[in-house]
Amino acid sequence: MKKAMSNNEKKVLYGLVRHPSLTDTELAEELSLAQSTVTTMRHRLKKEKMYKDLWIPMLNRVGCELLVLIHTNFNPIVDVEARAERTRKTIEVFEEIFFSMGETQKGFSLSMAEDYTAVGKINDKRTETFAAMDLLEKEYPEEVVFPFELSVIHRFFNFAPLLEREFGMGEGWGKAEEITFPSGDGKLSGTDRTIYMALVENPGEKDGDIGKLVGVSRHTVALHRKRLDERGHIRRLRIPDMKRIGVSLLVFHHVKFNSHNAPDIGLGKELQPLLSPPTIFMISRKFEMIRICAYPSYEVYKKDKSHMISYLRKRDLLAEYPLHRVFAMDGSVIIKDFAFAPLVRKFLDKE
Repeated sequence: MKKAMSNNEKKVLYGLVRHPSLTDTELAEELSLAQSTVTTMRHRLKKEKMYKDLWIPMLNRVGCELLVLIHTNFNPIVDVEARAERTRKTIEVFEEIFFSMGETQKGFSLSMAEDYTAVGKINDKRTETFAAMDLLEKEYPEEVVFPFELSVIHRFFNFAPLLEREFGMGEGWGKAEEITFPSGDGKLSGTDRTIYMALVENPGEKDGDIGKLVGVSRHTVALHRKRLDERGHIRRLRIPDMKRIGVSLLVFHHVKFNSHNAPDIGLGKELQPLLSPPTIFMISRKFEMIRICAYPSYEVYKKDKSHMISYLRKRDLLAEYPLHRVFAMDGSVIIKDFAFAPLVRKFLDKE
C-alpha cells in the first residue's frame, strides 16, 4: 500500500505540472516554499515516478496535417493483455500513434499524421488485425479526424486544473498554462534538428546531459532549446501518474454539433464552460468535438457528463446524443504512453 502524499508533495507536484518550464528557484517563489523544499520534493517525486517529463513536438510546423482519434469496440473473446501483445507488433509500430489504451471490450488511440493516407494505412492494418483475431463487432474502427488548420485545441493533456481541485489548492492560482499548435512554415536544419530530436527522445535530461549525447556544450543546448520553444516547435509538459493521483476512470466524449447551429470555434468562448477540471484534453472543429476526461469516481463522471449535455442542449448545439467511452484504470492497459520520438524522427528524416 502506497503512503499518502504530504501537503508539500501535493503542492510541488501541482506546481511541476502547472509550470513545467520553471526552475526550482522560480517554482519556489510561485508556490511560496523554500527552494530546498521544492528541490527535495521534486527529486522524491521523480524517483517515485509520480510524473513524467515530455517535450511536445508541434509537428504541424514540419508537415503534419492531422490529429486523429480512432476507437473500436471488441468481441471480448480475447483479454486486453493478449490483444495488446499482438497489436504492439502490428499496429502500435506505426510511428503516427503516440497514445493508445484499451480494456477487454474497447480501445482508442491518438495519432498525428502527415495526411489521410497515413491514417488510412493504420486503420486498414487495425481492421485486418482485429478481424483476423475475430475481435470486431458489427462496426469497424471509427475515425475522428481533426485537421490542424481547421481545428482548435482547447487543452492538451493539462492535468493542472484537475490537481488543483483534487489537492484542494483553492482559487486564485491563475489560469493553467496551455499548449497551442502554431501554424506556419517551421523547417529545421543543422543543430536545431539534432537538439530537437534529442530533447524529444530524452525529455527528462538536463541541458548538459543532452549536450554530451549530441556533442555540443550545455550553453548551445540551452540556446537552441529556448529558440525552439520561442518559435513554437516544442513545448514542455508534465504528466502525473494517473492512478496515483486518484484517477479511476478515463473517458472520451465524442460530440457532434448541430449543423444548423454549430458553435463558433474560431473564438472558442462558447465551448470554454466545458473545460471542467477533469478535462485533460479537448479539441474541436466546426461540427464535432472530442473531450478526454480523468475522473476520480463514477459519481464525478456522471455529474460532469450531465453538465456537458445540459449545457449543449440548452444552446441547441447537439446533432445527436454524444458518444461516451469509459475506461476503468484498473482494468485497462496503456499500450503507447505519449511516444512522440518515433514520429519526430520519421518527419525529420523525411525532411
